[in-house]
This record gives sequence, structure tokens and C-alpha cells, in this order.
Amino acid sequence: MISLQFASLCAALLLVSACDHSGAGAVERKAAWGYAGAQYDLGMRYLEGSGVTRNYVRAERWLREAAAQEHTGAQYALARLYEQGALAPDGFGIQQDAEEAALWYRKAAAQGLAPAQARLARMYSDGFGAPNDYAAAAKWYEEAARQGNSDAMYALGILSRSGIAGNADDAQAARWFQRASENGSVLARLELAQAYAEGRGVEKNAVHAYVWASSASDAGAVDAAATLEGILQSMTQEQRAEAERLVREHQTGTVHPEPKAPS
Repeated sequence: MISLQFASLCAALLLVSACDHSGAGAVERKAAWGYAGAQYDLGMRYLEGSGVTRNYVRAERWLREAAAQEHTGAQYALARLYEQGALAPDGFGIQQDAEEAALWYRKAAAQGLAPAQARLARMYSDGFGAPNDYAAAAKWYEEAARQGNSDAMYALGILSRSGIAGNADDAQAARWFQRASENGSVLARLELAQAYAEGRGVEKNAVHAYVWASSASDAGAVDAAATLEGILQSMTQEQRAEAERLVREHQTGTVHPEPKAPS
């Protein structure tokens, strides 16, 4: 008597045989046999329409299969799929489900995936799919920040400055903005520029403010031009010359100075 498990496998293989095999056949066969990496790969192919016809339902099915085997990439992709939702023109697809998204982010975060930790923290911070809990948000942001996640560092700067997760600390906020900036966060560069311009958590320094605002502008920050204009109005000719020199040095890879707390 054929077992239910074997029958299910046969059904999966029949489904594979009906799929578009343009470069995906081997992946489909491995996925049907239960290999988590292949299931993830196939799920992403269906999600992106890469080598197969895009199909969100099949994408969810294969990503879930891999996620159930603790594949962190699949857990994260599945969480993103549920966080955003994805509907085809015919109306079929995956409905947005924030709680389901938080569940899979939590699983991937627990396995140490930094982007999942940052997304889970954001859900706690926003109360979207998870209880509004700033302490939990800070915890997961810190976990992600330890792995160099610039979005988490930037968020910790915002939390430190506002005090909503504890005591407000402008100096700590500036340090987080510095770390986030050096790890690529454009938003953090603007925040650090404003901190230097206002002397908030750091010694007031128009030259450093200009350097960071210029860096944000070069990276395409929308509000950088207005910030630069405001900073320039407070600068002397000597400060402008020094700022331009530092900008040229930083463009060649010189490390930005660490922020100093106001004395």
C-alpha cells in the first residue's frame, strides 16, 4: 500500500513536470525531494518570476517548506511576503498578514539574521503585527546593530534621542548616528549633521556639520540641500575652506572623526 508521504511526493513530482523547465528543472526536483536550499531557491524564483511564471501562491508554498526546516533566508523572505502582501492582476496571491510576518521574522531573528532582527524591532516599535513595545524594539535593534546593520544603528539613535525606550541621551544618539553613518546610513548622516549644527549631544561644529550634510547630499538624501544651505549661512570663509578640504579627504576614504560630547 502506497504511503501518504509517498503519494504526496508523487503529486509534487507531477506538479514539477508541468512547470516551466527553463533552467529550473533541477531545482524543482530537489525541492520536491525536500532539500531546503532548493525549496528556498524555487520559492524565490516563483516570487520574482525568474525562469518560471511568477506565482505568489507557489512562492509562499515553497518558502514555507524551506522555512519549516529553519532556513533563515526563507523565513525572512516569507515574512517580507506577508508583511507587504502580494496579489497578481487576477486577484490571486498572498494577503497582507502582519502577525504572520512577525512570526517568521521572530524565527529568523532568533537564529541571528540581522535584517530580520531589524524588521522585527521595527514591528515592535510601530505596534504592527506585534505589541507596541519599545524595550523589545531596542533589544532587537541592538542585536542587529552588533552585526553591523546600519538601519538598526540609525533607529537606536532615534530611540536614544527621544527617550521613548528609556532615558533620553543626546550623546548616545550621536554615537549611534556616527556608527550608522559609517556603515552607510544616509538618514543618519543628516541627523549627525544636524547634531553638529545645533551642538546636540556633540560639540557644536559647523565644519563637521557641513561634512556630514555634504556626504548625505552625495548619497542622494532629499533634504540634504536645505540642510547644507542652513549650515553655510553660519560659516566663515575659513570654515568653508576647511570643510571643503575635509569633504575631499573623506571622499578618498578618510575616516570621519568620532563625535565628542559637549563640554
